[in-house]
Amino acid sequence: DTFGKFWSRLQYLQPHAPAKTSDGKLINPVWIGNAMGFVEEGGLNTRIETNINTVMGLKYKVPFLDGLSISGNFSPQVFTRDIKHYEKKMTLYNVEQLGEHGFIYTDSVISSTQSSYPSKERLAKSHETDKGYQLNFSADYSKIFGKHNISAMFNVEISEGFNDYFYGVRENFPLLQKDQFWATGASRSDSYLDGTEYEYGRMSYIGRLSYQYAEKYFLNAILRRDGSMLFAPDYRWGNFPSVSLGWVISKEDFFHITPVDFLKLRGTWGLAGNDIVGGWKWAES
Repeated sequence: DTFGKFWSRLQYLQPHAPAKTSDGKLINPVWIGNAMGFVEEGGLNTRIETNINTVMGLKYKVPFLDGLSISGNFSPQVFTRDIKHYEKKMTLYNVEQLGEHGFIYTDSVISSTQSSYPSKERLAKSHETDKGYQLNFSADYSKIFGKHNISAMFNVEISEGFNDYFYGVRENFPLLQKDQFWATGASRSDSYLDGTEYEYGRMSYIGRLSYQYAEKYFLNAILRRDGSMLFAPDYRWGNFPSVSLGWVISKEDFFHITPVDFLKLRGTWGLAGNDIVGGWKWAES
């Protein structure tokens, strides 16, 4: 939406109307705006982003207990965005138009005017920083005893983050057109600021137990306890269990259906939740 909704204006450009006269003067297409003028003389819009994501992990197989392994993962991330938006008026020229419907533009200048957009010349800058991390510790165990296959997992997950956003605008350039704040107007009515700042944190304990017999009967049970700082201190933790049962009927001796080579029944029950509630509502009352 920068430069007066530039891309929307392009949809209304008249193909018969040139952007410039033969000697380089920008032609005034009235409310649509001169697209070439926006690009060449309308200012600038720059964006610089930095996004760093790192994953580090270690895994250790416990030598004195076959099937047990311990692992840890650390994933920090940092994101920054700097935007500079500079908008200025341009001189447009009204030229003589010939033909029955005025579709033939000439180089004969009738008058000149300043572009209607922007209503005020301005310089805007914004900066955003978002940084956080996720930390996982996990213990996994898996063992086969004859026809019995047992596996278990316990995991601790911690994540924290912080976001800071700042936006500032100053309008009008009294003496010099320059994309620097020192060149803008000093009046308080010509400037305004905005910004946000928030942090978040979550922690989870997750346990899973799986059992399989003869590749026919399956049991999977999970219990997770999740906490989020977005809720009031007495309501930050919740328990979310789930259980799943499976039966591969096609492996039974009584199953003799020629067209079907695999048939499995599975049933699952569980509770789930999230913290997408626009946090800190509890602190407002």
